[in-house]
Amino acid sequence: EDAVLSTAGEDDTATSCLQQPAGEDQEQDRRTCDRAKITMSGSELLSHITKEEKELTHLRPSLYIGVSVYLSTDGPKLLQSGADLIWGKPPPRTDKFLRNQLVTTLLEKRGKSVLICDLS
Repeated sequence: EDAVLSTAGEDDTATSCLQQPAGEDQEQDRRTCDRAKITMSGSELLSHITKEEKELTHLRPSLYIGVSVYLSTDGPKLLQSGADLIWGKPPPRTDKFLRNQLVTTLLEKRGKSVLICDLS
């Protein structure tokens, strides 16, 4: 559940970096970027992102999905940090049921009416 957030350097070169390799052990070396290194867990990163989103009131809320190999351990932390949904690895199969769940969750988060018709 490791991730790295880095910001642009003094020369305004875009060096932003978010890394959370899928399927690797938690014991992995922490990944780094060239400048302004901040190392945090995936749930800490999610908490940071959701806090930033709330402060930027002109943005429509995004859908955040926490993914972990250790869902029983990491799931509660991810939900507490702002994940709207949590998935184990590998993620669920993409089908119309998953699509409907994603759309419903996003619309509810944005305060919209939810009505999904299956036309297939």
